[in-house]
Amino acid sequence: PLADADWTVASDSAHYLLATTLATPSGPVEQRLRVDPALWRVVEAVDYGPAGEILSIRTFSSFDQIDGIVVPRRVMLQAPSEEATVIFEHVKLTVNPPALTFPSPRPQGMDVERVE
Repeated sequence: PLADADWTVASDSAHYLLATTLATPSGPVEQRLRVDPALWRVVEAVDYGPAGEILSIRTFSSFDQIDGIVVPRRVMLQAPSEEATVIFEHVKLTVNPPALTFPSPRPQGMDVERVE
């Protein structure tokens, strides 16, 4: 959670629930975090728009410790208004590999834009 945000804290039978309102260029966004007290990890983050609509849902699970860093092995990103869901799962993770490349041929006629 953002350290400088004004968080409210509540709980249900299994989780701590944190909520804050963030100022964004498109208006206020309420962010709600669900924290598993057994793991002390955020297991879900949901952003709500000004009218209470769900903007995004991020779910984190299957936590593991890799080189002393706790990371989720499964991350699900959802954008309900776009009816879009992306799930990332990894079996092997190398933290800070010496060379990170994704060898794949570029389709003809497509420009490459480098992101740093």
